[in-house]
This record gives sequence, structure tokens and C-alpha cells, in this order.
Amino acid sequence: MFKTCLFIHLFFLFQSSKGKQATKGNKQVIEENVATLKFYRNMCIIFSFICILFSFIFYGSFGAFHYVLLIVTVSIHLSSYYFMISMSKPRYTDNGVVLDSGNDLNIEGGIAE
Repeated sequence: MFKTCLFIHLFFLFQSSKGKQATKGNKQVIEENVATLKFYRNMCIIFSFICILFSFIFYGSFGAFHYVLLIVTVSIHLSSYYFMISMSKPRYTDNGVVLDSGNDLNIEGGIAE
């Protein structure tokens, strides 16, 4: 009985480990971070224009409350965008070799998610 339980336990132990996870190169991380930042920048700009357009269509004019909310929204967008830029900023040596590619913005379960 003990041998059977030990065998089953070892079988599932080795079955669950799938080996080393594939890693990305520094150049690929940098390129993906640039593409991700472009995507979020475009989404912030499009969302701001949609909010302005929506307000003009349905409300006819901007009041002070709308201006305050627009400024708050744009400042939140800018601060989060610049935070992501600072997280993903690569570091180079003097001769142009990548020393650190910065945080990967596309990693699952990462800090940027």
C-alpha cells in the first residue's frame, strides 16, 4: 500500500512539472513594451475625444463640472501612462548594449497588469 501511494505521489509530482518556461530576449521585450505603450497612448487619446464628443452631443455645452472631470480623467490617463513608461524604460551601456530591458508590460500576472 505504501509503495503504491509513493509511486502515485511521485508520478503526479513529475507529471506536473513541465520544464523551464520559455523566456523572451531583451530586444523582444523592448519591442513589445513599445507596442503596448503605443496601444495605451492611442486608447487614452481616443477615449478623451469620445468623452468630449459625447458631452457635446448629449449636453450641448461644457460646464465647469465637465471641465473638472475632463481634467481629472486626462491627468489619471497621463499619470498611468508615464508610470508605465518609467516601468518599461530600458537601460543601455555606454556602447549601446542593452543592460536591462525594464519590466515586461505583457507578462501574465505581472505588476503592469
